[in-house]
Amino acid sequence: MPLFPKRSISLAAFLLLIVGGGAGMATLWWENQVNRREREALTEQLRQATEAQKEATITRRVSTQLEEIAYQQKEISDIQRQEAVNQKQIADQMREHAELERERALLAQQAAVESYNQMEEQKRIAELRREEAVEARMKADTLARLALGRSLGAQASTQYALGNEDLASLLSYSAWKFTSENKGDVYQPAIFDALSQTSDLSQRWGLHKGAIRDIMPYYRRQEALLLSASQYGELFLWKTSGNDLIRERVWIDDPKYDFRKIELDKTSGRLFVLSFTGQVISIDGEGNLSEIPLPGDACVGMGVIRGDLFVASKKGDIWKAQVNKWNFTLVYHHPHTITACEISDKGLIVGDDQGSVYRIDERGQATVLADRVKQPVTCVYSDAHSGILMIGYKSGLVVLDDVRDGVSSELSGHISPITAIRFLGGRLFTSSYDGTVRLWNINNENKAASSIVYRPSEWIHTFIINPDGERIFTGDEKGNLSSVSISPDYMASEIRSRLTRNFTREEWDYYIGEVSAYETYR
Repeated sequence: MPLFPKRSISLAAFLLLIVGGGAGMATLWWENQVNRREREALTEQLRQATEAQKEATITRRVSTQLEEIAYQQKEISDIQRQEAVNQKQIADQMREHAELERERALLAQQAAVESYNQMEEQKRIAELRREEAVEARMKADTLARLALGRSLGAQASTQYALGNEDLASLLSYSAWKFTSENKGDVYQPAIFDALSQTSDLSQRWGLHKGAIRDIMPYYRRQEALLLSASQYGELFLWKTSGNDLIRERVWIDDPKYDFRKIELDKTSGRLFVLSFTGQVISIDGEGNLSEIPLPGDACVGMGVIRGDLFVASKKGDIWKAQVNKWNFTLVYHHPHTITACEISDKGLIVGDDQGSVYRIDERGQATVLADRVKQPVTCVYSDAHSGILMIGYKSGLVVLDDVRDGVSSELSGHISPITAIRFLGGRLFTSSYDGTVRLWNINNENKAASSIVYRPSEWIHTFIINPDGERIFTGDEKGNLSSVSISPDYMASEIRSRLTRNFTREEWDYYIGEVSAYETYR
């Protein structure tokens, strides 16, 4: 039998039909939806295409407008470029014109500068010639005043010799004044002699009983003192008080001694006094004295060299001993009589009766320094700074030997043996048994003239220059210690302070004339 009845089949068919219709309708709906979406998409695409077409049309129009603007800008740019070219051409023309004008201005300026320079050169030449004329006139005036100074000095000496001391003082002061004001040499003999004569500033102290053979500056606690030693065994200590000397102490007074030399050992501060009779008196810093016997007598010189005391004998022996030990040994024997002795930084310098000068070093080695003049040497002096060896002879001749360049000079003026030579500040002083101290003036031609600084009536054995350079102290045969001014400026000031009158108009016109207007001095 059939599984299902017909009615059930019909229902099933109906259901299938319904289902099939529903499925068809669903399919139709779905397709409709798909078509709708496609239409919408196409519509949107159409809309977008339309929009794109509109934008393209606008863009094309804008591009066309921009192109037109660009063409317009190009035309403007071309116009501006052409204008720039025109302006550049104008600027180039103006620059060329300015350059031409500048060149013309430079040429004009150069011409003006050249004219100015020529004018300045002419002005400079004129000024130079004026200065040369002024200088020549001033030089002529200076030379005239310097010549007048020498003439006044000579006339002052003449008037002084005639006993006209007032007029001599006026003339000597005027000689110094005209010379110093014109930067002349107030040490030249004509002027210095007149000042020395009319100032009369020498002083004398006759307290020694014997001939003074040596004088030495001495310092005690920064106090300037003076030592003098005599042949009568006297050693005096002097104190300076202005222009005066006061004998402060009689250190030694024993006639058994014959003092010839005073020496200071700067290292120990000890003083040594040499006696011709063969002793050395040692004085320590406390003033204590001790006698040191020597190996022989006839002692003429000594010196301390680096802690050793050297002593020279007239007989030719030179001894040496260490200070404070006093064990004297013979270091050198000279074959001739030693007549002069001086200490130097390199040893003893000795002169003999044959006219030779030697240096004896610490080991006793002898070196010949001079032997040209064949007469007894009476004095030697060596100046370490200038390198000049100065030698005095028995005849009164003085020889200067420059050991550096071998140049030798002879000074003639003294007529008796030279006793002392001193050299200070480029000025040379000498003393002699002829009773004079001379100041030497050596010019560029090596010609020497001398002024008489001091002329006592006695033999002068020794002198020293005071450390201030203002005066000298001399010791003579009669035991006189003298002070003499060697400063032209000081002498002139003293002369003026003692003037009793001025020149009369007639005297001024006669002696000075139109070189200078009339002046009064007091």
